[in-house]
Order: sequence, then structure tokens, then C-alpha cells
Amino acid sequence: MKVNKAKSKVSHVKESSVLGFKIHGKKLKTLECKVQGFKQELKRITRRCPGISIASRIYRLKQYVQGWMAHYGCGLKFDDAIKLDGWIRRRLRMCYWKQWRKPRRCIRELIKLGVSKGDAIRLGLSRKSYWRLSKTLATNCGLNNAHFEKIGLISIRTLWCKIHHPATAR
Repeated sequence: MKVNKAKSKVSHVKESSVLGFKIHGKKLKTLECKVQGFKQELKRITRRCPGISIASRIYRLKQYVQGWMAHYGCGLKFDDAIKLDGWIRRRLRMCYWKQWRKPRRCIRELIKLGVSKGDAIRLGLSRKSYWRLSKTLATNCGLNNAHFEKIGLISIRTLWCKIHHPATAR
């Protein structure tokens, strides 16, 4: 039997990693490269160019996030889970802006989502990038967490709580 020298070594527990985890004291920690790979895959799913619906994006996101959290969620810190959760929602808001395209449709959709008429017009006529517009207060008010929960987006924060506190997360 041949031993792969790139994967094998004799070292202290703190210096080695196994299956994407590093042992840190008595806790597991997800490797940074695995979190970066997770973000890259999320970027691929939520990229701007494909002409797919938000519902199909959310379906793909739901499958991928649930699988990744089932394996790596036990080593993820709570703060990192919250940051990733907010980042995913911002990516989806950017996708909404990209799909709306024309200023008239942007204004109409924002008003439907409950944004005031003045803010909707100001944002709809803005020349800023989709990514920049996805962080504005009016966009966050219209496309809020409740909206994403209603259309089926699963929260990484909720999954983290179910993994780390199974008795209280119902």
C-alpha cells in the first residue's frame, strides 16, 4: 500500500485537520478554506447572469445550505453564521434588482413590497450598481427577512441554532 505524503503527517493535534475540521481545544472549528469554498458555491448559485427565477435559486440554495450545514455546521461560529446569512440575503436582493432591470419595473415592485413612493422612485432611477442598491434601507425594508422566509429561504442562523441547541430550537 502506498501512503500519500501530501495527506499524511505526524504532528500535534492543533496543527492537523481532519475532514474539513480543526480541533481547537475541546471544540471543532471549520477550516477557513471550507467556508471560502461555501461562499464560492453560493456565488455560483446566486450569480447575476443566468436567467432563472428566484424560486429556483432559493430551491438550489436550500439544498446546498442544508447539506453544508449538516456537515460543517458544528464547527461554524455563530457570528460567522450570521454574516453568511446576511450575505446570502444581500446576494438575493441583488438578483431581484438584476431581474427588475427597467426603472419603471423597479419602482412598481418596490411599491408592491411596501416601500414608500418617494424612496421607490429615488432608488428606481438610481444609477448605482445592483450590489450597492441591495444594501439600501428601502431595499432592506421591502425585501426583508420575513419576505425571504415566506418564499422559502432557509436561514443559516436557524440551522446553526438547531445544530448547537437541539432541545430549544423548535
